[in-house]
Amino acid sequence: MEVDIGQNARDVVSRLSKVGLADVLVDRARVEDTLAEFLRRLGLRQRPVRWAGDHTEVASLHGSLKGSRRSADLFAAIGRSAKRPGKISRHTAAYDAAWRATGEVIPRAWTDLVEAIIRVQTSHWDGSVEWEYRQVYQPIWAAARASYGDARWAACEFARMHGTEHDGEASREFAALKLPLLEAYEAGLWLYWVSTEEILALPRPSIRLRDGRLHGDGVAAVAWETGASLHFLNGVIVPAEVALTPARELDARLVVSTRNAEVRREVVRKIGLERVVTELGAVCADREGDYELLLLDLDDRRRRPFLKMRNPSVPGVFHIEGVHPNCRTVREALAWRNGTDTPPSVLT
Repeated sequence: MEVDIGQNARDVVSRLSKVGLADVLVDRARVEDTLAEFLRRLGLRQRPVRWAGDHTEVASLHGSLKGSRRSADLFAAIGRSAKRPGKISRHTAAYDAAWRATGEVIPRAWTDLVEAIIRVQTSHWDGSVEWEYRQVYQPIWAAARASYGDARWAACEFARMHGTEHDGEASREFAALKLPLLEAYEAGLWLYWVSTEEILALPRPSIRLRDGRLHGDGVAAVAWETGASLHFLNGVIVPAEVALTPARELDARLVVSTRNAEVRREVVRKIGLERVVTELGAVCADREGDYELLLLDLDDRRRRPFLKMRNPSVPGVFHIEGVHPNCRTVREALAWRNGTDTPPSVLT
């Protein structure tokens, strides 16, 4: 049975669904006005907005912010509200329905994009990427507040207010507090950080999706007004060369020089497995079920073994990956890859 979330929550869902994702024009004056209104409703003094042009500029600007990375004064202001709905321990059916409804119109790609940005910013550094992720970039992005996320909370509180008379005033107050961020999202704000002296704002980039995942074959999947861009194929971040070069012009040897398994899968998918196999002079040394052990000619007077396999998470897609040079059968290749003699069907 469909749960009624109320007109106010439906209005928020409708507005979220109409936000354009491609060719974003950021109205900075409107965003700054809505952020000022947001601070006013929190009872905080006004502060200027400083804009980061794109993802590459955020880290350096964030480092110069004064005050807690966790925006302590912002959270303290929310906590001072005697009617803060966060004290309500239970959700209502209407609240949960609004959460689902907003989740259906907000691209999951936003979360994927944050993770990709962190990896891009740390991948070129020497040392442990994991350390840089945890110590430098994770705190920066963890401290960010998403304008669309605030709008989502507003919808849920409107729905809670509609679904029960209990604590209705608290829900109304919290929804009204968050509502300006919906207008900011519509005007082009993506993420923001509130410090003691200023607000750091990151505009919403234009994004291109296919089947709900970031994807741009021949174009940037993510682009800011500054010209900064990121490239994705089917939700996987790839080098610009892979995304922008027409498939017919990509060198099949790119498959064997690509170390990341997900990127390699997208290279194979774009070039086409048949062409890869043909141009690399592949010879099938062994076959078992959906698996083949291919020997590929890499122009170094050696044929090296690669395992061809069906991708279990992407129907109809095969990919290949290098295995130990001593592997001569599919079983040996699988045992080396999985670190066990147990067949994959048992492992999964």
